[in-house]
Amino acid sequence: YVLSFYESARQDARFQEAFEILRSKTDEAGSIVIERPNRRLAGLEAFTRGRPSEPATRRYEEILDNLRIY
Repeated sequence: YVLSFYESARQDARFQEAFEILRSKTDEAGSIVIERPNRRLAGLEAFTRGRPSEPATRRYEEILDNLRIY
């Protein structure tokens, strides 16, 4: 997320590769699906394995906005 604010990071192949991996984690609706939740967060509905996460999706959308702005 933080790197998406920096032009030099956005141009870096490592950032682009990581972003493509993140993009592959979305479902048909563009929501981020949780694969392996942190044990402490696993009990929360927003971080249930195999289900879309609203907080994670919001953060992903912020990254997309940063990529569009710059």
